[in-house]
Amino acid sequence: MGKQFGRAPVDTQGAWANPRTHLLIAGFNPVTGSKPGPCAVNCSNDGEVYSFHQGGANVLFAAASSSEGRSAALFVLAERGACTLLASAHALTEARRNLESRYPNALGRFEKLIRAVTIVREAASSQVAWARRQGLPDEDAPILAAAAAARADVLVTGDRSHFGHLFGCTLEGVRILALADTLSLLTGRKGRK
Repeated sequence: MGKQFGRAPVDTQGAWANPRTHLLIAGFNPVTGSKPGPCAVNCSNDGEVYSFHQGGANVLFAAASSSEGRSAALFVLAERGACTLLASAHALTEARRNLESRYPNALGRFEKLIRAVTIVREAASSQVAWARRQGLPDEDAPILAAAAAARADVLVTGDRSHFGHLFGCTLEGVRILALADTLSLLTGRKGRK
């Protein structure tokens, strides 16, 4: 989740960490087996956002586990002033727990990344109950509830299995977007249709 402050500068030269570089996420078409396509997360690991861990690509988890992954680019954009990154203690705990069990060597990078994150309060139980009524399981309802309570502009997630039905929706002022759509929003590039 976070707040947008403007558009990051874009350029076509250099590696993803170069401040002048733009990000190109083409997506994948599972019907034709080719690019471009409407599916941006966990559809192809050929230059697209992809995660091998259960539950989809958690952006914070993915950014910590790979400094070259596109999830890490969100932190670069925040560093450039394009957005402010927000997370609840629940989200941080979940990401930390998953890293400890799957990629313990990534914990140092995780601790560095979260220095750039503003920690927001957990939502009230009534807000968590509201988030459950949006079709989210118990472990994910606090994420949406905290985003709404913090008045975030966007909740960015790669968890298509739990949040996919909400992608593109605005609930309580929070737009739920996939990572590719969030990066497009922040860089001013045209997003998926």
